[in-house]
Amino acid sequence: MQRVPSHYRVVLVALIAFALGVVAPVAAQPTDELEVVRLLNAARVAAGLGEVSLSGDLSSFAREHTATMAARGTIFHSAPRVRLARAPAGWLAMGENVGMGSGAGRLHELFMQSPSHRQNILGDYDYVGVGADRGRDGRLYVTMVFLKTRVPGAAVARNGLRAAAPASSW
Repeated sequence: MQRVPSHYRVVLVALIAFALGVVAPVAAQPTDELEVVRLLNAARVAAGLGEVSLSGDLSSFAREHTATMAARGTIFHSAPRVRLARAPAGWLAMGENVGMGSGAGRLHELFMQSPSHRQNILGDYDYVGVGADRGRDGRLYVTMVFLKTRVPGAAVARNGLRAAAPASSW
């Protein structure tokens, strides 16, 4: 009997584990999130707008929501009450884009073709939080949370947004 080389055995075990659902597909990489932000800001600059700053706090929320969408295999907006509860003090406007597709570039194209998503991308916002994750189906799921603060260019803490003014009572 001929012996199977060890590298073939590793590949065979990995294929069997993947087929049985023991191993999930490759997760989205931080580079997926950075590419979403790069494309977003490139579109804003091309339209004569300033770039939005990446917020760690908003990104944490976006990642949580994206993980839920990827696990369910569908897209949906976060509940407004949850989004509002996680928003920092001092915000004026908030928006959200969610989507799924083959990759960041294709998702950006689709967002720009949709009037409401394009409006968020080119909207009057200072900050964005981005979450990206791959589902079992291999598709990239993305959440972008946009935020407008009372003071443009408000300080951004090392791990996220620090509000510059108290919240209004509306």
